[in-house]
Amino acid sequence: MPEATDPLLEPVPDFEGEDFAEGRQALIDAGVPAEGAAAAVGTIWTLNRQRRHEAWLALQAQQQVPLDPPANPQPNGTQAKQQPKAPAYPAGRTVPAHGHLNPSVYARTKLSKNEWVELWYFTKEGCLDADLPTTSLASDTFGLTTNESNSLQIRAVSTARHSPRAVDDTKLTWDQIMVAAKTYTRTLQELGFEEKYYKDIWTFYSDVDFRRADMRATDADRTCIHYVTIIRREFYQKADSAYAFDITKFSKERFDEIAYELRNNPSQPTIPPQPKPPVSIPATSIRISSIAFQIPTQEAERGESGMRSVPPAVSP
Repeated sequence: MPEATDPLLEPVPDFEGEDFAEGRQALIDAGVPAEGAAAAVGTIWTLNRQRRHEAWLALQAQQQVPLDPPANPQPNGTQAKQQPKAPAYPAGRTVPAHGHLNPSVYARTKLSKNEWVELWYFTKEGCLDADLPTTSLASDTFGLTTNESNSLQIRAVSTARHSPRAVDDTKLTWDQIMVAAKTYTRTLQELGFEEKYYKDIWTFYSDVDFRRADMRATDADRTCIHYVTIIRREFYQKADSAYAFDITKFSKERFDEIAYELRNNPSQPTIPPQPKPPVSIPATSIRISSIAFQIPTQEAERGESGMRSVPPAVSP
């Protein structure tokens, strides 16, 4: 018989009283300690009341009469299928003349942490590489990495995996660098950095590009490429320290020094060491669907040593 009122409104009885003596005894006979029998009966009663409450809610939903008539009634009495909603778009706006370059999750994560990352990830080639199935990984795929203190960490592979096709900034052409600089500063803006920061980064590249146009030396491109590579690395390495500097202030002395070194020792230019990226352990990525935990066995409950370990469920 359907219940007239919500079972949750029923008062909680006394589980140590005479009405529940038979239930307590049945639990004791099944091995439940006598001092915990009343609590066990209470748990069973509460679970049963919850099931009754859910059944009562389902019955109420079935019996509820809609106050408003169905929209768009059909002659046969059936309700019309709801028309899908079209996406919003501005009428009259011209199709963009150029495609929108989207760097990889790895590169965006590096920027969000104010960490140095190769400019290649922001070139057209790097952004196209980010769309390849081999580098587009689900956010629930995890791998093991090491941090600065060589401690192991579990991180999403999409944020920790660098592309094997990435190259150093000095291997790029000047045209690639300027295209990447635009995507780089736009990404900083999309990540929510303050306006002065990403505008200073763009000023740094555009200022060198302006000076490059007035240079007559045959190795002007190579010198400019090495200058922006070295200065940007030092900018991130020395940030928040006593040696930090304003990246927009061009140094002719440093530029001439780099040009001199390239002319006299072209195979060994003075470039600061590249910051070491997190090391990914070369193992198959795993999806973690649960966390390892332990359940006490009967021996452990009796004070003996014994734990049954339940491993996490993983899938390749």
